[in-house]
Amino acid sequence: MKLTKETMSDALKETSIELLAILAKAQEDVSCERTAPLKETMDNIRKDLKSSKSHQ
Repeated sequence: MKLTKETMSDALKETSIELLAILAKAQEDVSCERTAPLKETMDNIRKDLKSSKSHQ
């Protein structure tokens, strides 16, 4: 496949649309409170790892 300005432009448009769809889904997750702060998530992972390690 030969890259031309037209095919690059089409690819950029398609990628932009995909990115906007992903961002819209992410915004919906935030609006519906289906997200957690990164620190809270990492703290939970650490706690779970420590717990599973102590049960071995």
